[in-house]
Amino acid sequence: MYLPYFVEAGKDIIIVILDIIFILFLLGVSLSVIEIKCKDKKIKKILYIGLILQIFVAVVDHFFCAVPTIQIDPRMFERFAWYSYIYNIDLGRGTYSYWILNPIYKVLRVRAAMIFSVLNIFFTLLTNLNIYEIFKKLKLNFSLIRILMGILILSPISLIMKTGIQREAIIILLISYSLKNFIDYFFRKDSMKIMKSFISIGIAALFHGGVIFLVSGYIILLIAKKSSSKLNQYCLFIAMVVLFIIFKDILLEKVGGGDVEAILSANNREVLKNAGSGYLKNVSTTSLGQIIIYLPLFIFYFLYSPTLDMIRGVLDIATFTLNSSIFIYFTIYGAIIYKKIKRKLNYREKEIIKSLVISLISTIIVFSIGTRNAGTAMRHRDKIVPFLVVCFGIVKNREILEKKNEERKTN
Repeated sequence: MYLPYFVEAGKDIIIVILDIIFILFLLGVSLSVIEIKCKDKKIKKILYIGLILQIFVAVVDHFFCAVPTIQIDPRMFERFAWYSYIYNIDLGRGTYSYWILNPIYKVLRVRAAMIFSVLNIFFTLLTNLNIYEIFKKLKLNFSLIRILMGILILSPISLIMKTGIQREAIIILLISYSLKNFIDYFFRKDSMKIMKSFISIGIAALFHGGVIFLVSGYIILLIAKKSSSKLNQYCLFIAMVVLFIIFKDILLEKVGGGDVEAILSANNREVLKNAGSGYLKNVSTTSLGQIIIYLPLFIFYFLYSPTLDMIRGVLDIATFTLNSSIFIYFTIYGAIIYKKIKRKLNYREKEIIKSLVISLISTIIVFSIGTRNAGTAMRHRDKIVPFLVVCFGIVKNREILEKKNEERKTN
């Protein structure tokens, strides 16, 4: 049984007081940021609703009952952080990444775990505002922006998971900053923008190494662009060298140039396969060749699990309806639209989509190899949402523009 954080912390009244202060501070800062960054009244309403819903989820999770989808890993995450502080022990950097939370407990000296949910809620708000700015920069249709922002902000499963005490919120925030700078580069050709996009992904990769593969599309674009200035090429070279030095072990292992046994171990982890939401439980890979053979299946289940064949009850039905279906919509419907209007895309749109799709494919491959259950898949695929929704937004916007042009010609 998973207890609310407040109960596990001993029902200390000081925790209640601190949590109220944290929430009030979050509300004050968040409302100010929304007023400054967003002028569209309908988008503001969506942002307000998302903020209130996340605060509601956090209050329920911390004081009343463990909320489904964030009842296991987040509690282990927080528990390791607290006990490592109390007993002054090092549990190892990889253990639930508790080391991210540990310094905050050293400052607070009280087990007020709400601070972590508050930070994640604020990080999520900043992510949403970054994506909103990207949409505006790309001059997407206003109605389309509102629909996409509604899906991003109010998608229930994602909203809950980004409220829990996990590292995903800050990783996705850094990815959104990277994407924002990368899109800005297409408009301003500023070398610092491309450097910032690499740096943001590099910092995100310190929290989870797999996201480093998101820069693959950036790199290929800059290498392929004949018009890239020498400064851009120089910056690219420096960024690649630095990133390779920091993440060489992850890179070599993931692409098969390192420890093959480590790849096979990641793909066959029994704790993941045997979880309640595990998939392809009867599939065991004993070589890289077998991983390649089964890769399409790994990718399919990574993107869309829990699938209809995995339904065990109401929670799985809700998860498929409110999460898997969104990825089906963005990927499959997006691909159908792209096939229909790809010749109508302008040069900038083609370059952006090409780069982001390369990044998406390489990152999806990496994560799908090491993921064997729906819960972990949902957490990891949230990281690719900024790239995915921007690609979808571009092609859907072009379809809308082409329909309007056809209507004008008809009239």
